[in-house]
Amino acid sequence: MGESEKLRMRVTQFFDRLETQIKQFLREGVMHKELSESLNIAVLANMMTSHIEGKLSQFRRSSFKQRPLSYSDEQWVLLKNLMN
Repeated sequence: MGESEKLRMRVTQFFDRLETQIKQFLREGVMHKELSESLNIAVLANMMTSHIEGKLSQFRRSSFKQRPLSYSDEQWVLLKNLMN
Protein backbone atom coordinates (compact mmCIF):
# COMPACT_ATOMS: atom_id res chain seq x y z
CA MET A 1 0.00 0.00 0.00
CA GLY A 2 1.22 3.43 -0.87
CA GLU A 3 1.35 6.30 1.56
CA SER A 4 -1.58 8.08 -0.11
CA GLU A 5 -3.79 4.98 0.08
CA LYS A 6 -3.08 4.63 3.81
CA LEU A 7 -3.87 8.30 4.33
CA ARG A 8 -7.10 8.00 2.35
CA MET A 9 -8.15 5.03 4.52
CA ARG A 10 -7.37 6.96 7.72
CA VAL A 11 -9.36 9.98 6.55
CA THR A 12 -12.30 7.73 5.65
CA GLN A 13 -12.09 6.09 9.07
CA PHE A 14 -11.97 9.51 10.75
CA PHE A 15 -15.16 10.71 9.04
CA ASP A 16 -16.92 7.39 9.68
CA ARG A 17 -16.15 7.70 13.38
CA LEU A 18 -17.19 11.35 13.39
CA GLU A 19 -20.56 10.45 11.86
CA THR A 20 -21.03 7.69 14.44
CA GLN A 21 -20.35 10.16 17.25
CA ILE A 22 -22.78 12.68 15.78
CA LYS A 23 -25.47 9.96 15.62
CA GLN A 24 -24.87 9.18 19.28
CA PHE A 25 -25.08 12.87 20.18
CA LEU A 26 -28.39 13.19 18.30
CA ARG A 27 -29.81 10.03 19.91
CA GLU A 28 -29.01 11.45 23.34
CA GLY A 29 -30.74 14.69 22.38
CA VAL A 30 -33.87 12.77 21.41
CA MET A 31 -33.67 10.65 24.56
CA HIS A 32 -33.46 13.78 26.75
CA LYS A 33 -36.32 15.35 24.78
CA GLU A 34 -34.09 18.15 23.51
CA LEU A 35 -34.69 17.09 19.89
CA SER A 36 -37.77 15.88 18.06
CA GLU A 37 -38.40 12.13 17.98
CA SER A 38 -39.37 12.47 14.32
CA LEU A 39 -35.76 13.25 13.34
CA ASN A 40 -34.12 10.87 10.93
CA ILE A 41 -30.87 10.63 12.86
CA ALA A 42 -28.91 8.83 10.13
CA VAL A 43 -29.83 11.44 7.51
CA LEU A 44 -29.09 14.39 9.81
CA ALA A 45 -25.77 12.92 10.99
CA ASN A 46 -24.75 12.34 7.38
CA MET A 47 -25.67 15.92 6.46
CA MET A 48 -23.70 17.31 9.40
CA THR A 49 -20.67 15.17 8.55
CA SER A 50 -20.85 16.28 4.92
CA HIS A 51 -21.02 19.90 6.06
CA ILE A 52 -17.94 19.51 8.26
CA GLU A 53 -16.05 17.73 5.49
CA GLY A 54 -17.04 20.47 3.03
CA LYS A 55 -15.88 23.24 5.37
CA LEU A 56 -12.51 21.54 5.81
CA SER A 57 -12.22 21.11 2.05
CA GLN A 58 -12.96 24.82 1.51
CA PHE A 59 -10.28 25.68 4.05
CA ARG A 60 -7.73 23.57 2.20
CA ARG A 61 -8.76 24.86 -1.26
CA SER A 62 -8.45 28.47 -0.08
CA SER A 63 -4.83 27.82 0.93
CA PHE A 64 -5.97 27.91 4.57
CA LYS A 65 -7.38 31.46 4.31
CA GLN A 66 -11.15 30.84 4.46
CA ARG A 67 -11.71 29.75 8.04
CA PRO A 68 -13.84 26.62 8.59
CA LEU A 69 -15.95 28.46 11.18
CA SER A 70 -16.86 31.36 8.89
CA TYR A 71 -20.66 31.80 8.88
CA SER A 72 -20.93 29.07 11.53
CA ASP A 73 -23.34 31.03 13.75
CA GLU A 74 -25.77 31.63 10.88
CA GLN A 75 -25.41 28.07 9.60
CA TRP A 76 -26.02 26.60 13.05
CA VAL A 77 -29.31 28.55 13.31
CA LEU A 78 -30.44 27.06 10.00
CA LEU A 79 -29.43 23.56 11.01
CA LYS A 80 -31.01 23.90 14.44
CA ASN A 81 -34.32 24.93 12.83
CA LEU A 82 -34.23 21.71 10.79
CA MET A 83 -33.86 19.65 13.94
CA ASN A 84 -36.88 21.10 15.75
